[in-house]
Amino acid sequence: MGTLPYFSKRMKLFLLTAAILMLLLIVVDVTGFGREYLTVSVTLSEDSDTARADFLADYGWEVSAIPVEVTDVVIPSQFNKVYEQYNDLQRSQGFDLNEVRGKTVKRYTYAILNYPEQVEGVRANLLVYKDKVVGGDVCTVALDGFMHGFDREDHGITHQTFLGMVSG
Repeated sequence: MGTLPYFSKRMKLFLLTAAILMLLLIVVDVTGFGREYLTVSVTLSEDSDTARADFLADYGWEVSAIPVEVTDVVIPSQFNKVYEQYNDLQRSQGFDLNEVRGKTVKRYTYAILNYPEQVEGVRANLLVYKDKVVGGDVCTVALDGFMHGFDREDHGITHQTFLGMVSG
């Protein structure tokens, strides 16, 4: 029972290495280090208000038949703090504006008609690039209002006032 054979030392080294790797994987998983977001872009069946309204209806929103506003928006090549926060919101719902940095996207803004406990002043913004939804949000036009993702149930990480996003 004195000394272990040579292959047992190699086995111990192997098991120690495997244990260290498993511990490292657990740390990476718990901290989210290196985690990538699943990114999506949703191709609209056609470039129409009906297709965009149908997209929003999939999230439970009833919107105005025509947009309140349609405008071109240049996504900056370099993001400042506000754009980083806005992109965090996008990534939380499966989009990523990094994919359209430096590009001009079309922003379609619709009035939401069925926002709980708020009769007016709530908007849905869809960011569309080459007939694909690449991001967007639900927000209020009030200065002390809110902004969150499309999902009615999950108001996401940026459900806060606009002032909080700009100054926070």
